[in-house]
Amino acid sequence: MSTELDTAAQAMTTWWDETTWLPFVEAENCNITGPGHQSKSAFAWIVTKWDRSCGTTDAHWNGLDVAHLWVVSRDDWETWHVAPHDAPGAVPVTCIWGKR
Repeated sequence: MSTELDTAAQAMTTWWDETTWLPFVEAENCNITGPGHQSKSAFAWIVTKWDRSCGTTDAHWNGLDVAHLWVVSRDDWETWHVAPHDAPGAVPVTCIWGKR
């Protein structure tokens, strides 16, 4: 795994408690982003579970809601921007953007 991908993976995961981590982060705009191209159906399932644990009882995401993109960061993975897969420093992500 590249150093860039290692850094992105650390920035894009969340520890729920001392023993449970989530394979994504939620931005202030409610977009969900996770490192790598994860299984779309598994990603949708865990985001649905997350939303329901936060009180959104009608949440039900499926694989059609999930996208595989490539992103780059200009600020040590505090924010990221969509990029072509061959852009310098680009890493794969799995996301639900603009739907929550």
